[in-house]
Amino acid sequence: LERMGRESQPDEVSYNSAIHGCANARPPDYVEAERLFRAMRAAQLQPTASTLTALGAVVGPDRRDALCASLGVDVSEALGSAGRQPPKHRKVQPFARSSLR
Repeated sequence: LERMGRESQPDEVSYNSAIHGCANARPPDYVEAERLFRAMRAAQLQPTASTLTALGAVVGPDRRDALCASLGVDVSEALGSAGRQPPKHRKVQPFARSSLR
């Protein structure tokens, strides 16, 4: 993410991927996961249910909740984002195989 930050700003997906990587590391890297979560909030990005699930897997739910409280994140609201409808995407015409000839 540091290299990415020089060229463009990391987004929620970037931070989620990195925090998931910390959760999947053996052993899990709780120090880096917490640092990434703090950086995400410092960048004014909102965590999603995926973010908090991965963070909880690394640091445990109690530490996740305490960290969220200290950074102004409503855990129940963010975890509730899993049930929300994703944004509507524009319709794209299917690729016609006949155009390959």
